[in-house]
Amino acid sequence: MKKCFFLVVSILFLMHNGVTAKPLFSDPVDYHMNNRPESIVSMDFNNDGVIDLAVANHNKISLLFNNGDRTFSVPVDYDFGISDAMSICSADFDRDGDYDLAVTDSSSDNVYILMNNGDGTFISTISITIGIASSVVFTTDLNNDNNDDIITINYNTHIMTVLLGNGDGTFSGAVNYNVDGAPMSICSADFDKDGDNDIGLCTLNGFVSILLNNGDGSFAIPIKYPLHAYILRAILTADFDGDGDYDIVTALQNTDEVAISINNGDGTFADPIYYSTQVVPEPYWYLHPWAISSADFDGDGDNDLAVGYNSGSSDKVSILLNNGNAVFNGPVDYQAGEGILSLVSADFDRDGDYDLAVANSYYHDISVLLNLSFCCFGSRGNINYDLSEKLDVGDLVTLINYAFVNNYQIPCEEEADVNGDGSVNVGDVIYLANYMFSGGPAPVACP
Repeated sequence: MKKCFFLVVSILFLMHNGVTAKPLFSDPVDYHMNNRPESIVSMDFNNDGVIDLAVANHNKISLLFNNGDRTFSVPVDYDFGISDAMSICSADFDRDGDYDLAVTDSSSDNVYILMNNGDGTFISTISITIGIASSVVFTTDLNNDNNDDIITINYNTHIMTVLLGNGDGTFSGAVNYNVDGAPMSICSADFDKDGDNDIGLCTLNGFVSILLNNGDGSFAIPIKYPLHAYILRAILTADFDGDGDYDIVTALQNTDEVAISINNGDGTFADPIYYSTQVVPEPYWYLHPWAISSADFDGDGDNDLAVGYNSGSSDKVSILLNNGNAVFNGPVDYQAGEGILSLVSADFDRDGDYDLAVANSYYHDISVLLNLSFCCFGSRGNINYDLSEKLDVGDLVTLINYAFVNNYQIPCEEEADVNGDGSVNVGDVIYLANYMFSGGPAPVACP
């Protein structure tokens, strides 16, 4: 009788409460760093089948290993004598089957190659002097020899540097290109469909530069595309309109926008289309979009956008969903941290969708936001979606809320369908209460 009374009281009480929007991402889980995180990259560094994180953490390089249970280890810090690690990227530079790291040091003329021992530890370091302090590093194969090459940029000298990889962790001599306009960010893809990777840069002076590859890792004179803002902080490439070629998105710091430039199919680009990143327009302060990532966050087959802000006015990440033809919905904000300098998307929890990791320089931490699109694990019942995954009264209360309160939303409907009949209703409440208090059958397995 007391149990039934509790159930009825819970229903009546919770009917006065409700949440109206179903979230695409979970609340963040924060991992404290010992210094200011500047840049972040995700790979499986210790070859255990789950995606880890490496962070350029001012004067240290930090590894956060994925525990395989939707959590990460405490940071493992490495001090390689780098004074100001501003950018980090990853590839198998020595072709031994594991992912190494490349790091820029803005206080020196060096790029550092950190060789992976195969288990996610890094001991051996190769220092490459390029003669110019670099702010950003990027890796891809530029000369089609199946070795990963390196690109760096320096916004003060307006120089882009190319280092061609030899496949053994060493690189050829640096080749410098004058790219003008204070370059801030790098992307690369085969823009003109001729079989080699080209380069895209965005600049503080308000234009995008496209450098077409000659086929051997050397590059033609930059082709400039002006935008209507003069501070472009980040650039990224993906196929946004589903036509099989690579388009470009840039983050515009001084107008709080992203700009989508559609590839015409030959390596030239149409005039940009601008999208505001402000949920509610504010004329008196700016969010300063600084970092962008792209993936199919909602699982509908097209590439969406995530935008992070380097501002004390925002501690959010904005998600702009693609309608499938490179037309984007307005931003939806999710809690992260302040001073976002970098973010990456990967499937950290192995559930088939793309999660986010965010470098928060003001808070000195990394925020991990799990995607809730495909969210059911093992047996159903983790309805409040806590990391313990243990069935408790909180799950039952959340299910009651969802079944009886108008517009109440939960992270994962599949978890709430505990009897597995394809819908969530009072039958699931009775089923779960019977299991928890009367020894009834357990929730059925997730699909």
